[in-house]
Amino acid sequence: MTKFTTRQFERTHGRTPKGFGAWAFQAATHETAFESELTGEVQFFTGTFTEARAEARQAFNTPLVAVLG
Repeated sequence: MTKFTTRQFERTHGRTPKGFGAWAFQAATHETAFESELTGEVQFFTGTFTEARAEARQAFNTPLVAVLG
């Protein structure tokens, strides 16, 4: 299950995220991670925040597939 928090964005920007742009999402390994403990991969998605969040949810819920060549 993927959960999203916008606390860091809201603290930095003083508003909730919305609109069109390039949005960065970072995975945490456990639900209670503090921002200073977030060490997971950062992925960027472009579009409205709602569209980007949906793409991020799909990307984070899809298992990684190794391509051997």
